[in-house]
This record gives sequence, structure tokens and C-alpha cells, in this order.
Amino acid sequence: MDTKVTRVQRHPADFLALTRPRVVVMVLVTTLVGFYLASVGAPDYVRLVHTLIGIALAAGGTLALNQYIERDVDARMKRTRLRPLPDGRLQPIEALGFGVAITGVGLLYLAFSGAS
Repeated sequence: MDTKVTRVQRHPADFLALTRPRVVVMVLVTTLVGFYLASVGAPDYVRLVHTLIGIALAAGGTLALNQYIERDVDARMKRTRLRPLPDGRLQPIEALGFGVAITGVGLLYLAFSGAS
């Protein structure tokens, strides 16, 4: 069985890796706790879901932008040199566009979803 992964199959996973999902989960846990502590009475779960979605998008986008900015440093570090940008699996312009787009979507979602 051939274990090679084509660029088309790898590409979505590379964009996901830019968002640093484990870091986003930590941000969302912090958001959840803060939301609960700030709630007066019973928490508004619909607002909570909207908040978590918007924060996840905005956080993932800013983390992608951070990888765009740090790509040269990441290429020199053993721990980070296999990330999508230093490894050449994504082009810097792709990461920049992706990061700007999902950060913007996340901020707009927060502004218009009723999360604020």
C-alpha cells in the first residue's frame, strides 16, 4: 500500500496546522471559564456558542498570521522546521491570505452574531 500523501490531500491539513488547534482549544477553555464567571444568573448558552465560534476563528487566524511572521525563525529551529511554511508545503502568500481571512471572519462573526 502506498503511504504517500498527495499535495491535494495534504493541503487542507496544512492550513489546519497553521491555526495551531491545540492552542485554540486552550484559548477556548479560558474563554468558557471567563464566560461562566462573568454570567449573571443562568448562562446564555446560545451566546456562549457564538462566542466560542468567533473566538476560535479569530484565534486560529492570528496564530496563522504568527506563523507567517515567524516562518524564517521557524525554519532554523529543529522543533518548528517541519511546519507547513518552513517546510515549503504552503506558500507565504497562502498563509497570509488564510490568516487575514479567518481572523476577519471571526471578528465579523463576533460583531454580528450577538456574541458581544
